[in-house]
Amino acid sequence: MNEQKVQIHDLSHDGRGVGRTPGGKTCFVAGAIPGESVQYKTLKTKRSFDEGICIQILESSADRVTPRCEYFDQCGGCELQHLDAQAQLEWKQRQLESMLSRADLEPKQWMPPLQADVWNYRRRTRLAVVYGKGGRVTVGFREKASRQVVDIEHCEILDGHLNHLMPELKALANNLKNKGLNEIELSAGDAQLAICLSLKSALNPNDLNAIKARLPKIHIWQRLPGKPIEQLVGEGALKTELSGGIQMEFQPGQFVQINRTLNRAMLDQALEWVDPQPDQNMLDLFCGAGNFSLAFAPRVKSVLGAEGLEDLCRQGEQNARLNAVLNLEFKTVNLFEPNQYGRLKRDRFDLVVLDPPRAGAAELMPWLSKLGSEKILYVSCHPATMVRDIQMLSGVYRVEKVGAMNMFPHTTHLEAMTLLVKK
Repeated sequence: MNEQKVQIHDLSHDGRGVGRTPGGKTCFVAGAIPGESVQYKTLKTKRSFDEGICIQILESSADRVTPRCEYFDQCGGCELQHLDAQAQLEWKQRQLESMLSRADLEPKQWMPPLQADVWNYRRRTRLAVVYGKGGRVTVGFREKASRQVVDIEHCEILDGHLNHLMPELKALANNLKNKGLNEIELSAGDAQLAICLSLKSALNPNDLNAIKARLPKIHIWQRLPGKPIEQLVGEGALKTELSGGIQMEFQPGQFVQINRTLNRAMLDQALEWVDPQPDQNMLDLFCGAGNFSLAFAPRVKSVLGAEGLEDLCRQGEQNARLNAVLNLEFKTVNLFEPNQYGRLKRDRFDLVVLDPPRAGAAELMPWLSKLGSEKILYVSCHPATMVRDIQMLSGVYRVEKVGAMNMFPHTTHLEAMTLLVKK
């Protein structure tokens, strides 16, 4: 493979430096960032672009920093630890601006990007467990662009309390080898910690006592093939505080926003942008266990939360009871099936909040156009599908506000919030 020099002028969507060879061909260089001159080795050559890896930085960018994590070069969890956190945020905002500009969707107001904690922010993660030759056990994350697992002792973006459990997990995995352990899920509430073990056969009392001895005061769950998740130690779900003192419970395996501090800031921003009123009815689509529903309910007349997973709706109902919220109802509805939307009928919905998965919610857009709510707040974990969806609403709604949200610092993952107002 040949080596050559290139000037880097941008980042690709997956965090690689983008440059142009002397012959005018685009090249994507892993490990390089904008403003740098680098020597790189070509790994793949295609007709319209090359792919390579940085082998020497000839001129460094002022935004380059030393990665804090010792596993950064191997682990596939983070792509941007070598780029200053503020520069990461600005790049994500530019990405979002570019997407909307290409779609001819200029907002009335660009809002500053939202950022909170950039280290030790993950309150949930899954660790792979691999048993190798000679009894060697590996516990960690997948390598970059590989199914191989990096053996780790700590993670710089993982909640600090969960990091304290890491040294015990390899010993735990060794003890459970004959149980077919293949994954350990770690979860943190505001005051409790939990592990969920994915096993081929159930834990017996001796196994459980050994785990309790190693990990005292930890909630312990197990997941067996074809069976519901089961709690073995601890009582009830984990608990976290949302905006305004609202409490929300969740279990391992259930969706919860990973970055608790950013989630609270996101909810505060959503309330500020939408400005809900006491006489308004709200529809919360893809509501999960009630993250937005619970935050909005004290400000409006009623909230209907719709979600495709029945266990999340049950958890949402439990959260409503926990907070004595009486104006909140949950319905299990497949939101990718338009023939089910009739189950969401009300006299009117003044406000709609939707927080769909990465695939977006294209199926919902024609129905939302006809619903005619005054405001729609679209929260997206994949802005490309958000842009596609709001294009479908552009005949009825104008784009009022847009801003990026850095839910996952040091990764290329981008989240966004858009407020649409009826024309």
